[in-house]
Amino acid sequence: MDIKVVTEMWCEYCACAKSLLKEHDIEFEEVSILDAMDLMDKYELNTIPQIFIDGVLLEGGYTGLKSNIYNLKKKEL
Repeated sequence: MDIKVVTEMWCEYCACAKSLLKEHDIEFEEVSILDAMDLMDKYELNTIPQIFIDGVLLEGGYTGLKSNIYNLKKKEL
């Protein structure tokens, strides 16, 4: 499973999303918002974190991740 988290250092919800993934031993790639502007524009996104799983946007950012963390954990097994 390929997980990318669009983030920036000053973002509290980004830190929470990364911590949640780490807590559950789920590997992810951190992508700076500056390097992800094409994705942000493509999906018309204005906020971070944005989480992409196998190239598909997980709606809801951190809240969406929190709601789906156990499903992601099952996929990792």
